[in-house]
Amino acid sequence: MEHNTITLTGLGLSLLVAGGIILFPQQHSMSNPPAKQPPIPTVVWQNARLPDWDRITFSNMPAISEPGSFQAPQNVVDKLGYNPSRSWNTGQKPDSFTMLGDFQDSFKLQTFSLTDISQITNLDLETNKLDSFGVIKLQTLDSLVKAIPELKDFPISQVKPILDLLSQNLSTSFDANQTIENFLKQSPHVGKLSFDALNLKSYNLDSIPNLIATPVASFDKWQGVYISEIPRLNKVPFSQFPNPINPVGTEVGIVDVAFATDEQKRDKTISGSNKEGFAVPCEKDCAHTELSGSPAGETHLKKHHKY
Repeated sequence: MEHNTITLTGLGLSLLVAGGIILFPQQHSMSNPPAKQPPIPTVVWQNARLPDWDRITFSNMPAISEPGSFQAPQNVVDKLGYNPSRSWNTGQKPDSFTMLGDFQDSFKLQTFSLTDISQITNLDLETNKLDSFGVIKLQTLDSLVKAIPELKDFPISQVKPILDLLSQNLSTSFDANQTIENFLKQSPHVGKLSFDALNLKSYNLDSIPNLIATPVASFDKWQGVYISEIPRLNKVPFSQFPNPINPVGTEVGIVDVAFATDEQKRDKTISGSNKEGFAVPCEKDCAHTELSGSPAGETHLKKHHKY
């Protein structure tokens, strides 16, 4: 699959199908200088300037500087369980072209419920409409009841979106006082009715009982929903994600001297890979690097690695 390298002004972001984001240096031509963007919040730690993840959100990340697109092959779609194909235009913010599935193994955003997000961002759940929650348009009656099992015990008449979905799609009358579970048992075919047939702007989020307390991952096809399609998820600081970014490590150092393969049999290493893991022991021909700038000021930290 062909990958495009995408450059953002101020903070680079490269989208990986495997999920997550990577920071990388900026590259701009003199003939096409980048538009000025708000600076990324930073914090000084041990004489180094680091991203301030307590203040960085998807909403305040810089807009992308170039258009692009990619089409995922079918084997990738099958492996991921969703189709990560997409396109983007110059000026779009990352939350409008990154999907929940992109971060399912890194940030685990899918474990959030709307209640969780509201507690972090002061989301007013009473004023938001059902169409603002991007997973709903992807649900059928069956998948919604599976995501929110308590729904099956409610009478149809008490869940307005379900009542309207049935009324608009069934040519025969039905008893709206029976429970949703009972109706689905009698007429299982109606479970395939999709909520994208409804005008979701006509309903509040609380029109479906227990919706706001249900984790996003409970809903069908959640992986393909964009960050911007989950109310105020783009306002959650990266440090408050379910699996947050570690703001700092135990040491910050500047490469002082890099040596060749003089060392032998070292266990404390910084080498590794996504196949072997990290801190892989080095038996012989061990290269090493000396770092300065530790808290002790003059202390040199020796780090070994294997080729």
